[in-house]
Amino acid sequence: MLRHLKQTDRLLLTLLLIAFVLRCAVVVVRRDNLSIDRDAYLAIAENLAAGNGFCSVVGRPTAFRPPLYPLLLAVCLSLGGTIAVAVVQIGLGTATVGLTWRLARNADMARKIAFVAGLLAAVDPLLLELTSQPMTETLFAFLTTGLLCSLTRPTGIQVERPAVTGVLFGLAALCRPSIWVFGGLWLGFVAIRLVFSLLRRKPSASTVNWRGGLTVAVVAAAVVSPWALRNWSVFGRPILMTTHGGYTLALGNNAFFDADVVSGRERVWSGDSLRKWQQESERRIAESGIAKRDELAHDAALSRQAVEWIRANPRRFASACWLRVKRFWAVQPQRQETGGENLSFVIGLWYAAVTLAALGGLLRHRTSLTPLTAGLLLALSLTALHTVYWANMRMRSPLVPVVSVFAASAFLAKVARSNSVGEKDDGTSNLI
Repeated sequence: MLRHLKQTDRLLLTLLLIAFVLRCAVVVVRRDNLSIDRDAYLAIAENLAAGNGFCSVVGRPTAFRPPLYPLLLAVCLSLGGTIAVAVVQIGLGTATVGLTWRLARNADMARKIAFVAGLLAAVDPLLLELTSQPMTETLFAFLTTGLLCSLTRPTGIQVERPAVTGVLFGLAALCRPSIWVFGGLWLGFVAIRLVFSLLRRKPSASTVNWRGGLTVAVVAAAVVSPWALRNWSVFGRPILMTTHGGYTLALGNNAFFDADVVSGRERVWSGDSLRKWQQESERRIAESGIAKRDELAHDAALSRQAVEWIRANPRRFASACWLRVKRFWAVQPQRQETGGENLSFVIGLWYAAVTLAALGGLLRHRTSLTPLTAGLLLALSLTALHTVYWANMRMRSPLVPVVSVFAASAFLAKVARSNSVGEKDDGTSNLI
């Protein structure tokens, strides 16, 4: 048993070392990215560190971005500046690879198969590139993979440590509100299991599910509540998410985007067209008497604009939804995102191979996927959300560990049966 445990340790340490070295290399090569503030997280973090409160412009409190990542950045900037940010990003990315290993092992996959899953996550181009960028994806991927690990066991979704699950869900919600859709699907799944257990007259199992789910909900609410209370104090409403939803809904559901990208031939929405849409939207909002400083009213106005366009153009909306699905699951990044056509082509080949392997694993084990139900629910929830809201490849980065596990499962003769790949269950299957 000790011999096998040492082998497990060696595999895991090798995996973590590969992930760490690759992320260090990317951060060194792409170190300028750490100072590029694409989504105003650095601006908010700098104001937090300076004692100006949660705002991107001093004197204008905001809820446009979720709070967790700016808070983390603020701590990093206070302690060690950009270097501290790089260290945290590398650490989170490396830990996500380790959690991918744990996710596969929780699904009772053999050590070597778990190593393959972790290796796919370790070398994934999306996760590597995002390590060098001060945006939520790296932290969110870490939190969602940990959340899946807390829900995944060989028998399926099992909330054995509901307090831990609640904390992870709450932190994920404070990082990116998109996790709420997964929470709704998960609660629905638990409710269905509860009903079936009652119908089968197994009250003990249903009690465990009910109590576990309630504990998760209570703990998650406790974690999220300070953000809601802060927003209640500042904006007069207990905002659980952000005031960013209206913008992201309108961003991909408007006449300009439809004419240039959905109906047109442009693959990338040009900066000029984007600015024209923004100016037109702002003009309409100003004409309605809404002040630019009023985030809540501004967010609601953008949502109304998007809904109006959707109602007036249902077929164009359907086409836009299909485009977003294709963008979300695209295998080849846009050339502008990689800096070169050749690199974009190579990355496209990589993702095509991994996606085909994942689909192969999914189809091969479609009747025995109980251990991976949580991963499927996460994939379904994020896909559904970004079918309506803005979408690109970056939005699916939290699913890389899930896809990696499915791709690795293509090598299994039977999910949740390590013995089928020539590995005896010697009691080490649940050890790391």
